[in-house]
Amino acid sequence: SGMRALARQLLDLGATVSGSDSVPSATLEKLSARGAAVHVGQQAENLPEELDLVVYSAAIREANPELLAARKRGCEVLKYSQMLGRLMSHRCGIAVAGTHGKSTTTAMVAYALSTAGRDPSFIVGATVPQLGGPSGVGAGPHFVAEACEYDRSFLNLSPALAAILNIEEDHPDCYPDLDSIIEAFRAFAAKVPPHGVLVANGEQRETAEATAEVVAAELSDVTGISVSPIVFSTSTEFKIQAVPEGAVADSITVTIYDLLGKKVGEVSGSDTDRVTWTGGSLGNGAYIYVAVVEGADKVWTFRGFVYI
Repeated sequence: SGMRALARQLLDLGATVSGSDSVPSATLEKLSARGAAVHVGQQAENLPEELDLVVYSAAIREANPELLAARKRGCEVLKYSQMLGRLMSHRCGIAVAGTHGKSTTTAMVAYALSTAGRDPSFIVGATVPQLGGPSGVGAGPHFVAEACEYDRSFLNLSPALAAILNIEEDHPDCYPDLDSIIEAFRAFAAKVPPHGVLVANGEQRETAEATAEVVAAELSDVTGISVSPIVFSTSTEFKIQAVPEGAVADSITVTIYDLLGKKVGEVSGSDTDRVTWTGGSLGNGAYIYVAVVEGADKVWTFRGFVYI
């Protein structure tokens, strides 16, 4: 799990680590062999006398005896995701989110960086033999971590680079419906700074919906065009609003390509506030290319995704 990977990484960083789990396991034995003081069963007596910080997982309840004892002693207490965010803040963070595939993709990113000689630090929520375990401390600038949506944990991370693989309905104890999950991923996408990179699975509608506002904001910053979120009025119609800052454009052209790069249509006109495509369904999605022209020599362009 992520907690065990975190414990291993803290040991590698030179910290004195102790902890407990409800049942014995081979992983606990490995942590013990690396120098951790490991207890089976959770009780207040497990807390060492000298203690700087207590980290607990999102699955631990407030009535947990160790957690209660730590709060009573006035110790600093952090959730796992908060500690992960603290570690990431010292590096170039790479966070991989999604309902499915997080562990595999996080491991692949860490492995690719390692193979390229970048020597990353990483935490994966699974054992990865190719990486020598679920976590590692490298001398390189990157910190690669699995970003879990449970309990909105990933909102404690501030990655420079992030990926959203997919969004599906899950964790009913945290999210009442799919819309609330999409909203959480929308907030995660917004954590990526303007100079960062967000990679999203554009072929899935829920992911496109979660990232639409971030894409629009980025396009506005890059192009100087104020771009509103795309409005879907029917299954075969979308509207794009592109209003230049401080000026009235002479014309606007929207060119639509399918996901294979084939041009499927174009709309041009002098109505620069709004352009409507009614050329039929674009299937799973399409690229759009918009050019807004002011005067004889000023052109703004941007590229983005539209999904209907």
